[in-house]
Amino acid sequence: MEHISPHDTENFTIWHLLLITSIISSIIILINIIRSLSKELGGKAGKMDTSAVLYLLNPVMYYTVLQKIHEFQHDVSRTLLNIHYGKISLEDPSFREKVRELLFVCGDIAQTLIGRPVSVNIKLFSLKNDDNSSSLFKGKLSEAKLKTFVRAPSKAEYEDCMRNGESRRNIEEFEIVLGADNKPELLKKRYPDKSDAARVNTAYNQVLGPRDHFWVNNNLVEAEKESHFWSNSLDWRKYYKSMAVFIIAQNIPQGEPVGKTHRAMGILIFDSPATGRFSRRLAAIVLGYLAHRLHSVFRQAAKIPSDSIETKE
Repeated sequence: MEHISPHDTENFTIWHLLLITSIISSIIILINIIRSLSKELGGKAGKMDTSAVLYLLNPVMYYTVLQKIHEFQHDVSRTLLNIHYGKISLEDPSFREKVRELLFVCGDIAQTLIGRPVSVNIKLFSLKNDDNSSSLFKGKLSEAKLKTFVRAPSKAEYEDCMRNGESRRNIEEFEIVLGADNKPELLKKRYPDKSDAARVNTAYNQVLGPRDHFWVNNNLVEAEKESHFWSNSLDWRKYYKSMAVFIIAQNIPQGEPVGKTHRAMGILIFDSPATGRFSRRLAAIVLGYLAHRLHSVFRQAAKIPSDSIETKE
């Protein structure tokens, strides 16, 4: 039997301690890197969850997203051809159903991007005294309203509706347009929660201003507490806690408002019951692209250059 000297035992213990110290140090460094990334990737949308940051390290996710975007592009191209040859038009019920199909693909892309359920809907601008939500509005901000054109619920939301009956989210309500300079804390007093007042959602108004023409937030409940967000929509907290909103328009340079030169047809909304899953930068690139392609569909169907809403009084 080989004899182990006290000196060997001492060296063995030292090497073990060094190994354990190195492992612990590496873990601490990794945790700090992930925390830093969660803030950087979330940006103004708020920090991402650790699990969301780790999810973004999966290369298969990016391949899947690109594959689904490729399929979406084919769907859009077919839709544009059908519109061009007069097979569908803006007023046809089949057009709404076609847009719904495109939204389900958008939701699938967004769900792959964040790894959690996502619902998608389109709200179009129209006249306040016009009940036709499919009419594309050209006028001033004070004359505009928003109304849901079509929704594509997430699979989880759809299954919940099947179990418990139709979701209250399917009740189509008009939402007034207030402009990007309206502060959430003021709107909270003017349009209180659970009241019969006009429906407002400050996220929708954020995209009309001259800064960014999209708005992403990873925790709406916290944003509401910090007076960065307000909505008096019915039971919104039950259905979503994070949101990404994009203007349906051609590319508008940052710093230029939606107005005489740059017009919009409506807004594209992604929401999720999860928090901390959106990378603001990735959302802007991927989901913003989907909004641009949907703009092409509405623009072709309406047979207008890009005229919908005038935000300057």
